[in-house]
Amino acid sequence: MADNDPVTQRDLENLKELFRLTRASDKEAIALALSAAEKAVTKAEAEALAWRQNANEWRGAMTDRERAFLPRTEHAQAVGAMNEKLGPVVERVAAIEGRFMAMASIGTAFGIAGVIYAVVK
Repeated sequence: MADNDPVTQRDLENLKELFRLTRASDKEAIALALSAAEKAVTKAEAEALAWRQNANEWRGAMTDRERAFLPRTEHAQAVGAMNEKLGPVVERVAAIEGRFMAMASIGTAFGIAGVIYAVVK
């Protein structure tokens, strides 16, 4: 085949045109991919910003809620004061229960004695 062969020249021109079209198509695909990537990054940044704003709002709400909680030291003081006030009451209840137990024991003893007396008589 000679360099000036019309078939070779035509094939060479066709290949050059195909290569040029392929390169143009590749450039378009790259441009579309870059555009899509930029849109995705912009959307992701907007969503990340919204997420951070929501997280900050939630954190603020939790901080406000925690301010209303009773601090541990105040709770310990309140429980200690309540225990001090309830101590004598608990002792009195225990004493009253002891008296009732004694009365119940005496009552039981009299009951048993009555049964024995009734059986013996």
